[in-house]
Amino acid sequence: MYELCQKILRSFPPGIRFGCAYGSAVFQQKGHDDFKGNMVDLIFAVDDPVQWHRENIQRHPRHYSFLRFLGARQVSRIQENFGAKVYFNSLVRWNDRRIKYGVISYKHFISDLLDWNTQTAKVLSTVRCCCFQRASMRASCFTRSRVFRIWAISG
Repeated sequence: MYELCQKILRSFPPGIRFGCAYGSAVFQQKGHDDFKGNMVDLIFAVDDPVQWHRENIQRHPRHYSFLRFLGARQVSRIQENFGAKVYFNSLVRWNDRRIKYGVISYKHFISDLLDWNTQTAKVLSTVRCCCFQRASMRASCFTRSRVFRIWAISG
């Protein structure tokens, strides 16, 4: 799974400070032996959501709904000001897989891991890390003591 996540990450713009995969494509579920066809669920924490969405819209316009026509700034406003502060692109075709990825600002991601301000940390009850920086892992390890488990997979 780590190799798959790394390949997926490389197809996106730079600036992902923390990336993790979660869900049924990552963790085998009871009674479900073949999970290769399951959607890969990902969360990307980025420093500058406007810049990241701008580059990603140029690189992958079909990942976005009609909101791409409003531009990266509007996509980021929706992300930052509504709901869990995560903008999701779902049912995305990536090679022979389907993926769903959510983009959250790094500052909101860390804040949520530490304080559970939104639902993001609660959704990520168990994840496999694709990439991370030291500060992210410190926050993740802190949260682990609050029923949150994160495994860093070495490459």
